[in-house]
Formats: sequence, structure tokens, C-alpha cells
Amino acid sequence: MEINQNFEVIIPGRTVHNKIISNIKIFLENSIKVTFIANQNNLKEKYDNLEIKIIKENNISKKRNIGIENSTAEYLIFIDTDIVPNGKYLESLNLNLKKNYDVLSGPNIHTHNESLINNLIADSYKCIFIQGFNNFFKKKFKGPIVAEFAQSCNLIIKRKILIDNNIKFNEKLFTGEDLDFCRKLRKINVKINFDGDLWVHHKTKNLKNFFFERIIYGKSFFNLIKNKLYNFPISIILLIFYFVLNFIFIFFVFHHDLNKFYILFILIPFMLDGLINVSFKKFLIQGIFNIFFSFSPLIGILFGKIIDNSNYKNDADIEK
Repeated sequence: MEINQNFEVIIPGRTVHNKIISNIKIFLENSIKVTFIANQNNLKEKYDNLEIKIIKENNISKKRNIGIENSTAEYLIFIDTDIVPNGKYLESLNLNLKKNYDVLSGPNIHTHNESLINNLIADSYKCIFIQGFNNFFKKKFKGPIVAEFAQSCNLIIKRKILIDNNIKFNEKLFTGEDLDFCRKLRKINVKINFDGDLWVHHKTKNLKNFFFERIIYGKSFFNLIKNKLYNFPISIILLIFYFVLNFIFIFFVFHHDLNKFYILFILIPFMLDGLINVSFKKFLIQGIFNIFFSFSPLIGILFGKIIDNSNYKNDADIEK
């Protein structure tokens, strides 16, 4: 494939190993420079267009900022260690950037497999109470749109914009750093273009890390409001709304009143993206799963001060 643009891929992580390299072969095989900023290098093979910078920090935003500071390409591609671009990713990227976009992004679709738990986790990201109102980032669709937000696991941007305006990822935010990053772009009137064809596979977390992710979200909830990354009134209303639905559901469970009418009524808000062509059994199991994990951030809100973010690891960082 002929690559017309000057790209550099920036990937923050903990450990560089062979499995991660297999995820990004599409870049390495097309002579695109890839820069890993990681804590440890377990890779034995060498690649001419792969650079690995070892630092002691676990801060993902700091690692991305180091990547920006040391980059030279016209366009920077930010992805994460658990991302696998689709086979036509570069083709879609080339077509889009012929339009001279400053910023570009696309969906990240959580992968399914034969595991029930894996698939419940993957599908839960379609729920607004899990992903928020940006859950369209978890779906494939046709046609480009202008969005207010893009996720940093699949983000392409002109380096000149970052350098000229001194835009960096906020190293004080453990989560929501991409919200803050996109807000800085909007402040200087940079459009964030979003194309459904520019999608990537997002490897689904295991149950432990997914639960920990939800707790960290709760821990960061008020910090995100404080930094004006979440709308305070809407966030509080939504928080109260899904807590009330949780308690209603728990009430019915303990009173053994589980007829289909009540279950459907309570689960519908948690399954708005999964109502079509879904069996009642799937609807019931996924809905209960979504309810439970929409409630889990409360643990982070209540006990956030005793939860250590550094214990959290992206599944892809663990060499298997």
C-alpha cells in the first residue's frame, strides 16, 4: 500500500512484548514509524521503524506527551496497547486526510469471543450508563461527522497544531484526559472529524480490570466535574437516576416479584442499544450485568481515597 502521508504512531504502555507487536503490524509493514513509551521492553526482535523509550512513570498522559515532544512526523496517530486497527485502516486514513483534516478519529469496537463474560463486558460499553453519551464511539456507522470528543485510543492529529498551541494531555487526570484534550482543541476552533470506517478492534478487558475501571471512573467522577469536563447538573441527575433504578431492581429481587413486565420496564434504560434482535434471555442477562456495573462507580465515589490507581493494568500490558 502506498502511504502518502507522513505518520508516526505513539503508543503508551507498561511492557512491550511480541503480542503487542502483532497488533500493530499494519504500521510496521508499511514503514510507518512506531514509538512505544513504556516501563519495560521484553521484545527480542528489532524493527527499523520501531523506537522504544523506557521511563519509570506509569502516567499514561505523561507518556503520550513524551511521544509528542520527541515526534517529527506531520501526523501523529495515538493508539493504546489493546488496539488492533482494522485491515483497511490505512486506506481509510489516507482517503480522509486528503481532505486536509486537522484531527480525525473513528470507533473502537470491543471484541467478542466464546466467553459469556467477555461478551457481556463488550456489549455493556453500548450502554449510556457505562460509556456515557459518547457511546456512539462503540459502533460502526457510515459517513464522516464532526464530533465534540474523540478517544485517545484512536486519534490522529496534525503535530503542528499541538506544537504551535502547546497542547498536551493533562497529566493530573487519570481518566477523562481525552475529554480535556479535545476541549483544548475546540477552544482554538479545531474541528474533530469522526469517520465510521476508521474503526479499530478494542480488546475487551477481563472481569477484574473492567470492575476496577468502573471503580476508578467513580473515583474520578467529581474531579471531572470540578475540571468542567462533565456537566454538573446533568451528571448528578443521571447519577441519581441510575441509582434509583438500581434500588428499584434490588427491591423487586428481594420481593421475588420478577415477572417479565417489571423486568422489561426496569432494564430498558440499560439496554437501549440492544433491543433489536435480542432474545429475552440475552436481554435479561445483559441488562442485569449493565445495572450492576453502572452501580459499581459508587464504590469509587465512596472509597476513592483508599483505591490505588497504580494497581490498574491494561490487559494488553500483561505478557502471556
